[in-house]
Amino acid sequence: MSTAVIFRHPFREGGAGSRDLLRRAACRYSGLSPDALGPVDQGPWGKPFFPQVPGLHCSVTHSGGWWMCALAPCPVGLDLQEHRSYVAPAKLSARFFHPWEDAFLAREDYRSFYRVWSAKESYVKYRGRGFSLDPQSFSVVSREGKFPGIEGVWIQELPCFPDYSLVLCTHKPMQVCLLSL
Repeated sequence: MSTAVIFRHPFREGGAGSRDLLRRAACRYSGLSPDALGPVDQGPWGKPFFPQVPGLHCSVTHSGGWWMCALAPCPVGLDLQEHRSYVAPAKLSARFFHPWEDAFLAREDYRSFYRVWSAKESYVKYRGRGFSLDPQSFSVVSREGKFPGIEGVWIQELPCFPDYSLVLCTHKPMQVCLLSL
């Protein structure tokens, strides 16, 4: 089974930038020097990658006071969401989520809102498209109302900080290692 490594780091304005943190994490993950790793580039929808190391896949997220990245030998999408009390989940769900997701959340009185949100964002990051993919055009909840339930991908909820949701999306189950940077 392949392994995805997730690095976490406190995120502060004026602190290390996301690209710098990603380069540090990628050097640690790969064992490559910064010169061998080369520059960080971005795909057309903003997904970072290392042109000199095509077998190194990454995804970056930050929310609240945390920055995280996932590094793996295959495409990955990672999303972290801080649970915010001022968010109106019913309104957001009806406006932006697929009808299957909205129905699932309504049945649960919106308790799983951040789980679904993180799963959707991890999926669009996995695809490398960001929200150029209309969030209503796909569902991370199956037609039968099971979560997660998107065909052809593996969505894995991971233990995280209190009041945060963390989700990794890959094409197959992966072992996950969480490290501080």
